[in-house]
This record gives sequence, structure tokens and C-alpha cells, in this order.
Amino acid sequence: MSGEGCSKIAVNLLIVVFVLAAIGIFVYFFVLEGSLGSSDTTENNPATAPVIAPNANVGSGQFELPRLNDDQLEALINHPEDLPDPYRDQVQTETYVADINISTADLQEVWDQAGDRLALISQTYNWKQGIAAEFNTCRQDRPVSLVVVEVYQLASAATARAFIDDPALRGLFTGLQMNPVALPSMHGWAMETNAPIEGECFAQENRLMMLFEHWGLLFYITLNVDANADVDQAGTVVSALVMPLIGRVDALGSAPPPPTPILTPAADSLMPWAEIADLPSFLPTLGEIGIPSSSYVLNYDVSHTYTLEQLVQAYTDLGYTGLADAIARAGSHYGMIGQETRFWDGSTNCPNIVGLSIQMDIALFQTPAGARDYMNDAALQEAWRTSGLLSSFSPDGGEVILQGSRPGHACGPLVIWGKMVPTDRVLTTVAIYAYAEVNSADVLDIADALAQYVTAKALLSNP
Repeated sequence: MSGEGCSKIAVNLLIVVFVLAAIGIFVYFFVLEGSLGSSDTTENNPATAPVIAPNANVGSGQFELPRLNDDQLEALINHPEDLPDPYRDQVQTETYVADINISTADLQEVWDQAGDRLALISQTYNWKQGIAAEFNTCRQDRPVSLVVVEVYQLASAATARAFIDDPALRGLFTGLQMNPVALPSMHGWAMETNAPIEGECFAQENRLMMLFEHWGLLFYITLNVDANADVDQAGTVVSALVMPLIGRVDALGSAPPPPTPILTPAADSLMPWAEIADLPSFLPTLGEIGIPSSSYVLNYDVSHTYTLEQLVQAYTDLGYTGLADAIARAGSHYGMIGQETRFWDGSTNCPNIVGLSIQMDIALFQTPAGARDYMNDAALQEAWRTSGLLSSFSPDGGEVILQGSRPGHACGPLVIWGKMVPTDRVLTTVAIYAYAEVNSADVLDIADALAQYVTAKALLSNP
């Protein structure tokens, strides 16, 4: 955050439309898009699973499945009778080829950086095609409107485990705002979209996802749930599907396989490679966030890459010695490496728009815990309040909402609304200066969307 010496810029509300719409498109394409290969529609017509002898010595502990063809993969997942009782009636079933190349191409159209990351993961693990079974359960008296079960076979069980543990995969999901959380009883991730989407059954729907591996097979289960319903109700559907699914895989052998290894996915940093020199590439250009570059000028007086020592000196030079001391203490304690700051000035004075200026900071820490704990440090927050630059810090889940004011500004009394978002080793802060009479929700929407975009860009910047 910079001091009062900064001049102001105009912020167009189209930013929030651009960023939020883009994030929604990212998740939509990655989760749903597939190539409709062989397809059939039936009414509760379960397939029969074949019996296949495993191509491995079970006693050795190196259990591996043989290569399964599309019919055999479909036989594992096309079982609408696995759905719990309320969902078995009036279910339309469709199967098709799920093609990762299609998802990659669609994602590259809306965000090439994310699409390139998906393409790299696909190539690394030869994750190309699988089979999907789609169960349309849309009915107004049950909250889950759609269930999709996908299965992919990788080269080996070890390959599938490495796939789940790859930080690049978790970084992609996190960057796409899908909030991956380790599953408690499977080796994989649970995810959900960060905002409701327009549904085909209900006006607004949440999308819940599970991705896990079992003996070299990847299973991806997606549920669309009425946004007005308790998402916990979806848990009964997932529980009903998973255990029979695992049982069919284990039954493929002529002898029981060894116990399935239940591993906790790796929770190491997604950004071990990041250095202070990478910070400039984490912040977007005006063009990336939909602001006409001809209308704005970057303020080079404050837009720099700062080491911790340089950041402390900058606040000291502005006369905020107490705040500078607090930043020095907290930064050293929590392992801050440095910070990148961008501040844009508008080309006109006091424009008649919602926002007058915007500042983006992204700070790099030694560890993810450092980024989170620095944000929540009570003494540092008190130093900000004492300085008069910011007045309140309100917890918002794992993030913090900022508020402040500039009563003596030439354009009249201004308010500051902002968002602090810790993600892995980085802490993103977006602060927007606006007229006092504006709707705070509008300003916070912009700040939140920009903060999410910046953190996603950072996560997907691994060279």
C-alpha cells in the first residue's frame, strides 16, 4: 500500500464484468466441455461390468489394471442404479467420449495462460481421453439436477498418484477459483465453483466436483446443485456413487487387490519457484483487465518492485515511521521477501464515475503461512489504523476487507475499499478509491474480482 502522496486514477466498472465473466467461463469450459463421441440415451439401462484378470502379481503389492477399452470403462461408471432412492426415477442417461484436447482448446480461447497450463498437464501425464456418463436428474423436488461421472486410465497407478500430487494441477484448479480441498478418504481433491452459475434445471446452480485416483484410473465426478439448497444434500449422492464405483474396480481382478493406499495429496507450496524478480509478471496490464490504456497513466513514483527494506524506507520517507516500523517487524517475522506495486493515474480530474483510483500490490513470502499470518497480524493492522491510511480490517472467510477514507481530497471526501487475498506464498491487495456516496458493494465487487484475477495469474505463471 502506498501513502497519500499518490495521485488518483479512474476505474471503469466494466472491469468487474470482464473479470467475473471470464472466471465463470474458465470454470465452465474446464469442467463440462467434452467431445461427443459414441453416445446413447437410455432410461435406467445399467451396463454389465466385465470380469478382467489384472496384469500384475497381486501378492507383490504392485497391482496394476490391464488396459481397458471404452466399453470396459463405460461399464465401470454407467450405473444410474447407484444413485440414492430419490434420484433413481426419471433419470436420463447419456455416455460420451470426454476429450481433454477439447477442454484445452476452449480454455485457451478465453485465457491462453490457463489453457497452456492444462495442455502441459495433459501432455505430461498423457491425459487425453476418457469416458463420461451423464445422469440428468432434473426435477424440482430434488436439489441435484445433473451428475456426470468421468473415468480416464493413465499409464500406471504410480502415474495417477503423481498426477493428483502435482502442484501444477492444484495450482490450475486454484487459479480457476475452484478451491481444491484434499478428500479425507480418497487420494484426490474436492472442489466447487466460487459463485453460482446459470442452470438448466434451476435458475442458479452450484457445481461441486471430485477428482481422485484408484489403481491408475482417474475419476472426475461433477454435480450441479440448486443454489438455494443445502449443498450438504449433495453428499448423499456422492457417497452413493463412490463406493460401488471403487468396488467394481477392485472386482476386476481374479484375486482381491492389496489395500488401496489412502494418501493425503501433497500440500507443499504451489510456487516454490517464485522469486522477487517474478513479481512484475504477476500483475496485469490495463489491457488484460479491460481498461483503455489511452485514458490512464502508470504512476512511476510508486509503481516499483520493493524489497522489504525498500518498502519500509518508502513509508519512512513519507513520514509514516510507526507504520514503517510495524511493516519491518511483521515482514521480518513472517518472511516477506518483497512486494510489487502498481498505481494508475487517470487522464482527467475528478471524473464522474464510481472509482477514482486503483492500486494493486502483490507481496511474496517464504511460506504460505507467512502470507496468511502477515495479513492477519493484529499489531500491523493497528499501525495502519493509527497512520490514518486505513480504518478497518474485516475478516471475510480466509480473506480480509479493507476500509479507509481520504477526507481532504481535491475531488471531495473519498472512501477506500479493498480486499486482501492470501494464496500460497503471495498476498494480493487491491485498494480502490471512490466517492463517498458510491455503493460499497459495487466497489468491493471490483476489488474482489481483480484480486482473484491477480492471484490466478500468479499461480499460472510458473515458467
